[in-house]
Amino acid sequence: VRQVLADLDALDGTPWHNIVAARDDAVALEAAARADSEIAAGNWIGPLHGVAVAVKDNIDVAGMPTRCGSAVLDDAPPATTDARIIRKLREAGAIIVAKTHLHEFAYGPTGLVNASGPAAHPHEPGLISGGSSSGSAVLVARGIVPVALGTDTGCSVRTPAALCGIAGFKPGHGALPVDGAFPLSTTFDHVGLLAADTLDVALAWGAIPGIAHLRTPVSGLRIGRLRGSIWDFPDPDFEAAVDAACRTLTDLGVEVVEVTLPETEELLEVYPVVTGSEAYDTHREWFESTPERYQPATAALLAA
Repeated sequence: VRQVLADLDALDGTPWHNIVAARDDAVALEAAARADSEIAAGNWIGPLHGVAVAVKDNIDVAGMPTRCGSAVLDDAPPATTDARIIRKLREAGAIIVAKTHLHEFAYGPTGLVNASGPAAHPHEPGLISGGSSSGSAVLVARGIVPVALGTDTGCSVRTPAALCGIAGFKPGHGALPVDGAFPLSTTFDHVGLLAADTLDVALAWGAIPGIAHLRTPVSGLRIGRLRGSIWDFPDPDFEAAVDAACRTLTDLGVEVVEVTLPETEELLEVYPVVTGSEAYDTHREWFESTPERYQPATAALLAA
């Protein structure tokens, strides 16, 4: 944990100076000392015991403000309680070291829109990190933390994971609790995990208490490869990557079948209507009284 905090300090003066939205080093170090004591006493909890975890700044962490990347919440007081997913992580032994940059109010896919400025790509600062879980992806991709929490309403864990070259996991709806996460769309919001690769994601997922993890063998599964509509993306690198994944799965005993989703076009039409109306319902009072406190891109979405 000391090394992680030192690595966070080293971001000052770099293109990633704004990736950390809040931190409480004293609390993190106290938790690390307790983790050491428990391990020394033989009380090993599991894969997350003593592991530094970063948390997207739309999820409540007791003692730190939740500002959602927005000047609207500049004066937000520290949260008094942990979100339920944070309580589960602490129960698993994880140590919360920082809250991270996000696309303002999780309402966008680029990571460019935030009161502190854009999130630089972890390896090529002139590129975008993707969003909205931008800071969580950047800290994992730079090797500062092994796992981070994000939220995913439309693609907000998976997009920055893809753009930053790491693994993003959006579990089934309701599998991870959203209590204590600032809502974008109450219909679609998920909490998800970001880690360097699928093994780390699986270890973190399996360590969270209270989830029924089925150890299903890969052999014998039927896995769908999406075809048609937006899924047939005319890019040879994309096709080659999916082809390689299908070959690997087939070699492991999976039956890969081609699947079409005829409702895709309807989904693409309905999603922004549901998300936009629910977001406006959340922001109505603030937006109608002080619209200038929002970043222009977010204000335009709410105005629509």
